[in-house]
Formats: sequence, C-alpha cells, structure tokens
Amino acid sequence: MTNAQKIYLDYQATCPLDERVFAVMSKHFKGPAANPHSAEHSFGWQAAKTVLDAQEQVGALIGADADEIIFTSGATEANNLALRGRDYANCSKLVVSSIDHKCVLETARSIELERGVEIARLDVDEIGVVRLDQLKEFVDKETALVSVIGVNNEIGTIQPLEKISEIVRAAGAKLHLDLAQAPMAIDLSGLADLADSISLSAHKFYGPMGIGCLYIARNDQLNFRPQITGGGQQGGLRSGTVPVALAAGMGKAAELILSQPQERGIIRRLNKELWAKLQALPFHVELNGPSLEARHPSNLNVSFLGYDGRDIIGSVQPALAISSGAACTTGVPESSYVLSRIGLSEERLRGAIRISIGRYTTQSEIEIAANYLCGALKRLKAD
Repeated sequence: MTNAQKIYLDYQATCPLDERVFAVMSKHFKGPAANPHSAEHSFGWQAAKTVLDAQEQVGALIGADADEIIFTSGATEANNLALRGRDYANCSKLVVSSIDHKCVLETARSIELERGVEIARLDVDEIGVVRLDQLKEFVDKETALVSVIGVNNEIGTIQPLEKISEIVRAAGAKLHLDLAQAPMAIDLSGLADLADSISLSAHKFYGPMGIGCLYIARNDQLNFRPQITGGGQQGGLRSGTVPVALAAGMGKAAELILSQPQERGIIRRLNKELWAKLQALPFHVELNGPSLEARHPSNLNVSFLGYDGRDIIGSVQPALAISSGAACTTGVPESSYVLSRIGLSEERLRGAIRISIGRYTTQSEIEIAANYLCGALKRLKAD
C-alpha cells in the first residue's frame, strides 16, 4: 500500500493543529521575544497579557476564571498535580475509576506505595459507565479525592458527571475530572461548578502538543502542594516559564470549540456512516462500548472476530492511521485493560481496533478507509 492515499483516523491520539491556531502561534514565535514573568518592561507586560487572555479563553470553555487555570506541559502533568498535589494527611483514601487513563492509575499506585494512601478502584458496567452504587459505597469521611475520566480515550464512554459530582459533594470529598478527551465530545460549559479540579490537553482539541492545564477552584488552591518548584510562577502552583505561543494556541483552540458547537453533530453523523460501512463488509464486526449516540462522536472501537487487531493495523500501513487503543503508553503490545474491564471476550479483545475521525475527515476518506480495511481483512484471511 506504499502508493495509496494516506488517511489519518487517529484523532483521539492527537488532533491535527488547526491552521487558525497555528496563525496565532506564529505571531508569537516570530517575536518580539519576551518572558511573561518579566514584570519590569512593556515586552514582559504584553507577553503576560497574552497568557492572561489564553487563561480567560480556556476558562470560558469550562466556566472558570483566568486565575483558576494553571498551564502545564499536558494532561499527564495536570493529572499528576491533581492527585499528588492533594493533602492526604487527614483523609487517606483516593477513589479512581478502573478505566481511568494510565497516568491517573499509575500515579494513584505510586501514591499508595509512597504515602500509604488507600486506593479504591471503581468498577464499570459493560459500556464503561462507573457504578454509581459502588461510588456511594466507597466515598466516605476518609475520602480525600475522587478522580474520574469524564470521556474515555479508548471506547468513548461519557460519564454521568452531574450524578458523580452530587455523590462526591454529598460525602464532603473533592472531585477531579480528567477531561482531556471531552472538548470534542460534550459541552463543557459550567463543568467547573461540578469539580474541584479539571485537566485538559490542547492537542486533543486541535491545539499544540506540549501544553495543557489544570483548573483548580480558587478556594481550593491553598490546599495544593506544587510538584514543580522554582520561581513561584502561576501563583506558586506550577513554577516555570509559561510558553507564550503554546498558551496562545491553546486559548485559540478553546475559542474555536466554543464558536463551533455544531461540529460534534457533524462528526457524529460521519461516524455513523463509517460504522454502517464497516457493518456492510463481509466480516463479523462488533461495536465495543456505548451506542454511537452515547459515546464520543469521533470514536469507533470495534472488534473483527477471528482476526488480531494488530495484524489489521499493520496490514493497512502506511496508508491508514488507526490504533489498538491508547497512544500514551510505552509501545509494548498488550491487551486493553479498558476492554477487559467492560467484560469483553478474549476473541473480541484480540480483534479490537480504535478508529477516531475528526474535523478534517471527509466523506471520501471514510469510503476509502472502509475499502482499505476490507482489503486488509481479505489478505489476512487468505494468509
């Protein structure tokens, strides 16, 4: 397939940089040079204003104020700060979802080992929704924090965030939401009112790689212990020079999300067409996770029974970018813990692939991608 048209369908791993975002960033890359923390001259003042504007743009996405947005290197760092920055001295339990992102699960595990904090792991149902009855059971007066991935990165499950917040708040615990995948999936307006901290990643919504943020409610910031110390930037919560161009890019990407609320519906309709084409292929295919109406509009996680997903992916290279699940791992092949948690059979686990479309996916690309997969499956069957 070396001469075939190349098609990118791995938007949940990373989204292409929007040209409008790049245009904003380019202005700052070109100069004039300025450190946003240089408070003694106008160059620094202008850079600081750019960062503040970006904080306001990102804050508007979730209903937060500028001073509640702490820029980080991405969602992994933001999630680390959200969990590690908490004080577990008086309340020594941390509750996480069993299908949280690896950066949350591994951080929770290290906190358990290093600080002796009790970790409770929430089960999920067959479509990946956390068990609310178990959440009520787990959250008690000893619970410091509950962390839940709002929209799953592998199967696109959208959690009942209002119900989760209600249960956690009633117990007097704090709530962290990993919303890295959420901007392209759900309306985020007002979600800051439901949580005490929220993590976001710019490259998951057409912004630049290398920057994300953690929303920390203003009245909760004094309770946080910074994980990166130094010059005391960003209210002492995350030291280090804020990259102005990247912050401006994340701000612009957030602004574009707010200005295009119809985009999710457009992508969902295209995703339904792709699923219909996969179902029409002469192979047994199953949808993993929620219905198309109830999942991330970009996400298709499917299993071709009788095949190995990794063989399918390899067979369509280099023409088609699809994946077997999360990209943020070491690259060592292993079965998806998310798919295992929702109770899939070994055959479905083995045959699973993730396809995720997005802003720049065309009708033509959907048709060509389905043909690529059909050809790959025929070749594998012949082998």
